[in-house]
Amino acid sequence: MIRSLSIREGVAPDWREGEAAVRRPPAGELLWIDVVAPTPTELELLRERFDLHPVAIEACLHVDTRPKIEEYREQLFIVLHKLIVPEHANAPLTSVELHAFLGEGYLVTIQDAQLPEVVAVGERLRSESNLRERSLVYAYYLVCEKLAHANFDALDGLFETVEKIEDSVLQQKDDDVLPELFVAKRRLAGARRLIVPQREVLAIILDSGTTYIDERSRLYFRRVLDMLMRMSEAIDTQREILSNVLDAHLSLVSNRTNEIMKSLTLLSAIFMPLSFVTGFFGQNFTHLPFDNAALMWIGLGTCLLVPLAMLFWFKSRKWL
Repeated sequence: MIRSLSIREGVAPDWREGEAAVRRPPAGELLWIDVVAPTPTELELLRERFDLHPVAIEACLHVDTRPKIEEYREQLFIVLHKLIVPEHANAPLTSVELHAFLGEGYLVTIQDAQLPEVVAVGERLRSESNLRERSLVYAYYLVCEKLAHANFDALDGLFETVEKIEDSVLQQKDDDVLPELFVAKRRLAGARRLIVPQREVLAIILDSGTTYIDERSRLYFRRVLDMLMRMSEAIDTQREILSNVLDAHLSLVSNRTNEIMKSLTLLSAIFMPLSFVTGFFGQNFTHLPFDNAALMWIGLGTCLLVPLAMLFWFKSRKWL
């Protein structure tokens, strides 16, 4: 689906659907073209009308493009991602890509799925006259800012999961926490693979001095870069916490195993002399304890006193 928003002085802007408005804007007009789930035919139309680079168009056909920024002869091509955290606990992290072309008087955004952040900025641009006085670069900054906030919200959900796993391990509520822990580590690694390159993209926007981003709007992108840097640092911190939680879990499991082995060893040690006493006096000979009442009571007393003496000895050695 292709829709366009034309901004001209004295004309109330409104979104129009269809390919008729896909054209280079004349002087004094700003044009935002938004495409959702593009077909190869629609992308070819955009390439012809705006002279987009074929390599960038090829990237728009796929949904696995890494966040990046590339400057071509007549436009700036930027790819950003919105993190999506599936409700299913074991499902991997996914994302929705936003491809953008910034050129002289136009902005082309291409989404593989409808992003509410793009819709919200488009509605603001249509209804707020003071916002229309700014450039389309500023509108793209608003989209980037909303995407950064959405990514922060998605990461907050991941961080809450990490906290729950940490509490479960420290309070020893769940002995089988490893699957959840490794899923969380995979999700954090996936988030880092998407957030860190976006941070690099914003850093290039600020430092490159490209003519497609005016100086007035460039300063606003610093806010987005600060958010991405905070997200990157938070992800690294949470990954370190998960590594420490994993070490703590393995240590607790090892200590619990040692306690079990210790108890079994002490129990075996207690029964060793009892086995000897009962085995010795249970031999098939005459004049053994059950033939003599005194010897019988001595044998029974030995079976009772030896375990008690061993328990006292274990206690004195702090083995219990």
